[in-house]
Amino acid sequence: MVPDHQEKVRLGCVLRSVSRPVSVLDAETYRLLGVRWYGNGCHEHSVHQGRELKTKQLNLVQANDVVYNKMWTTTAAFAVAEQAHHGLVATSEYPTFVADLERLFPPYLRAFMTTEFFLLQARDACQGSTSRARLNPSAFLDLSVRLPPLPEQKKIAAILSSVDETIAKTESVIAQLQIVKKAMMEQLLTKGMPGRHTRFKQTEIGEIPEEWEVGTIGSYCQVDNHLRTPIRLDERERNPGPYPYYGPTKVLNHIGTFKVEGRYVLIGEDGDHFLKYATWAMTQLVDGRFNVNNHAHLIRGVRTCSTEWVYQYFKHRDLTSVLTRQGANRYKLTKAGLTDLRFPVPRLSEQQEIHSAIESIERRISSESLTKEAHLSLKSALSSSLLSGEIRVAAGGA
Repeated sequence: MVPDHQEKVRLGCVLRSVSRPVSVLDAETYRLLGVRWYGNGCHEHSVHQGRELKTKQLNLVQANDVVYNKMWTTTAAFAVAEQAHHGLVATSEYPTFVADLERLFPPYLRAFMTTEFFLLQARDACQGSTSRARLNPSAFLDLSVRLPPLPEQKKIAAILSSVDETIAKTESVIAQLQIVKKAMMEQLLTKGMPGRHTRFKQTEIGEIPEEWEVGTIGSYCQVDNHLRTPIRLDERERNPGPYPYYGPTKVLNHIGTFKVEGRYVLIGEDGDHFLKYATWAMTQLVDGRFNVNNHAHLIRGVRTCSTEWVYQYFKHRDLTSVLTRQGANRYKLTKAGLTDLRFPVPRLSEQQEIHSAIESIERRISSESLTKEAHLSLKSALSSSLLSGEIRVAAGGA
């Protein structure tokens, strides 16, 4: 049901198709436009010389053009070109349209094209097989939109844009913190605490402080399995018994957060445990007794080496070379391969200082990430209420 203050209209009543042909010349360079999924706007997809392109004609894109990807409409690949995209060129897969600015504010339409109301129409209007379904320009212009008065469109767009700006700023902070973290970890894990060491030595794993040692996991840690059991995970969950079961699926779904190609290694010390899926992740277990399957190992550090140090050092290392291939896309880290891994070993007190320093910036990144998620939730709620007309905004200036 359309609210009284909104008008339901065909896009064809407020948009018209536009073509600005650009001839493709072999020696010229062309910046091609792309459209991101889920309403995330346009971007410069790639740069090509004319001789690399199969087409002989492209279409010039200008700011405020409405554009979409014919093939990815089911993933909300709709956008409005911004000033930064002015002058890009698009293939025929990206139809472009200009708006009747007396009736439609393009940034409002950009937001509306991410609503369920619009996306369901777009999906139903696509033609072709599931994997090749496309939304033709004529079908696009037959889709309906709900338009409040133009001043309200501008106000709604301004509100949503302000949330987008806040999200973008938070993402920028997170990106900068990640850069700082990477540089910090490179320093801490190979050179130690800043200003702590002045003399270094060359080793088989690279240059490290002279006071540090080099050893293997086998020489500093105990590698074993506790209560290894062949019981399948789903059976264990139906009848859990006295101890929790930790296998790959359980860890991924309920504990671990890191995931790349490979198998799993669960490692830990005094209740602090880690997941290895070609990378490492920290987890918690309730007590010291638990079950693991035969794709998991447990590592316990000795008094001169903390599990936190092993975790921090190895979780950012590429261990592909020590994985044993089990199939086309399956790998396993064997106990022998695990115990032979070499790493630097500072004094225990410095290991703990380094771990604390890294945890500090990781907590900051986590905090900013939670802030971003809160802003995304706010935007989702605002979009739903404002674009549906459930909440009206004052028709003041944008």
